[in-house]
Parts: sequence; C-alpha cells; structure tokens
Amino acid sequence: MFFKLKDLLPQAINRLGMAKEFNAAYILEVWNEVSDEILVGRITGLHKAAYFKDGDLTIYVKNSIVSSEIQLYCRQLINGINKKIGKPLVKKLSFKVKKII
Repeated sequence: MFFKLKDLLPQAINRLGMAKEFNAAYILEVWNEVSDEILVGRITGLHKAAYFKDGDLTIYVKNSIVSSEIQLYCRQLINGINKKIGKPLVKKLSFKVKKII
C-alpha cells in the first residue's frame, strides 16, 4: 500500500508538535509571493517578512513611507496569504523600520 507524501507530511509535523513552527515558516515564504502579486513591484526589496506569532505577521520595512504604502493593501495581503495557506492564521500585519538585507 502506498501513501501520498502530501498526506503523510502534515500528519508527521503534527505528531512531532511542529505545526506552529512549520506554519510560521510557510507564512514567511508565502508573504514573498503574495506581496509580489499585490504590490506589483512598487516597493520590491524595501520590505521583508520577519516573523509570525499569534496571528501577527511582522514585516521589516526600510522606512515609514514603505510601511504606509503596504498598509494601503493590508486587507488584500492578509486575505491573499490566508487563501494561499488554506487557513485563516494571519490576523494582522505589524511593521518595524529596520535595515533590509
């Protein structure tokens, strides 16, 4: 009997108690895709998903102007991320001005 890896992997992650960490890492990766789609290269390289905790996705931004620009699309970004991951995990976006590497 064969099992699909896509079915086994989530079970293994849950069994190991790593679901929270896995979801956080996945959300950070999905941010790149969704922000590129919605922001359409307006501020490429001026923001970076930093960490996810308790429904709050923190984004590092180069300056407050970038933060303001992203805030205009906040609801679309949150909905896009949640749709892509298949769960309503992201509740809000927070911004911190930091040097982007």
